[in-house]
Amino acid sequence: MEEQIIDNIVAITRNQLYERVWSLPLKILARDFGISDVRLGRICRKHGIPLPGIGYWAKFKSGKEVGRKELPPIVNRSIQSFPIIPEPIINDKRGIKQLEKQASTWNNCQIIRAYLKAVEAEAVKKFGEIEQGSPIDNWLKSCYNYVEPLDPATKLVEWFERDSNPIVRDCEKDVKTLFLAIQKRQKRGVF
Repeated sequence: MEEQIIDNIVAITRNQLYERVWSLPLKILARDFGISDVRLGRICRKHGIPLPGIGYWAKFKSGKEVGRKELPPIVNRSIQSFPIIPEPIINDKRGIKQLEKQASTWNNCQIIRAYLKAVEAEAVKKFGEIEQGSPIDNWLKSCYNYVEPLDPATKLVEWFERDSNPIVRDCEKDVKTLFLAIQKRQKRGVF
């Protein structure tokens, strides 16, 4: 899965950021994201991504063998992917709350899509091909319909339209409800 860039906001997974952090110095990588190296370091620490130590890049350039710290397993699956928001956008005080809401909805949409794909694969494995119009097919379609307008990757609804669009507000409530239901089922061990 490749990182997504929408309106200069980069959606990236922990694994992708880990690979990028260990392939380029933070100062250079941070410029690619439009943020400072200090902020990129904070993002990495927040998400449990180990950073190269002092002198790592000097040793690497001189041809010495350097070790790479392993990426620890994630405890909270809801932070598997996250946005990296460029500095100028963050400094716009009006948009911070909207960006936080966007990031949360974006992450929920990704988790729901992954869950629905897993459910669909499990249903195909268990029952064979899913017939069009069957209860499981209808349920999957309705779930995808809730996620579709809110997912920034689909660009069906621009973020500035969201607050004025009642259909989007209803979809947002449905996505939150669906996301919470999925979390409860996973905690109970029910697929």
